[in-house]
Amino acid sequence: MKQGINSMIDLFCGGFGSGAKQNRLAIMQFSDRPLIVHYFNDSQAPADLRKKVQSMEDFGGRTCTGDALEEAYDQIFRLDRGVRADTPNDTLLVTDGHANCGANLLEAAQRLQKRSKSVYALGIGIAKDAAARSQVTSVVSNEDPHHIFALERYVEFKDMISFIRDKQQGKPCVPIVSEQI
Repeated sequence: MKQGINSMIDLFCGGFGSGAKQNRLAIMQFSDRPLIVHYFNDSQAPADLRKKVQSMEDFGGRTCTGDALEEAYDQIFRLDRGVRADTPNDTLLVTDGHANCGANLLEAAQRLQKRSKSVYALGIGIAKDAAARSQVTSVVSNEDPHHIFALERYVEFKDMISFIRDKQQGKPCVPIVSEQI
């Protein structure tokens, strides 16, 4: 998972940095509790972002997705944490799709969408699980199926990254759109 996320850092249009046209990334991991690993106002150098991802350790435990979305709303999407008021903010939720504890997922998602223009989800292990897909669908913006990337196994994450790289074919940016699940 960490390898896939680190590979994705190089795929975002505009790259990462402190420039006005560059992306900024905040990172949070969660299970029983959310833990903010990196804020928008922390270093946005790609090497630093990859180092933060690589330092993350598996928490184990339950999947309190609603708590994570609440924490993102309360602690990440804030001006004093480096979010820019004049740019759209997007969220990518990477999850196994099975929220089983914590705050109400739908309420937390609706609240987060007030600060995050678009919410996307990468659901791993949900491709053949209708209930999990439904849960993840409820989190993404406008329940748009193009905002959901569903994979059956973690190993498919690497294949997805390779597919995106191949699609770029030397272009600095390509739209990343999922097929309907």
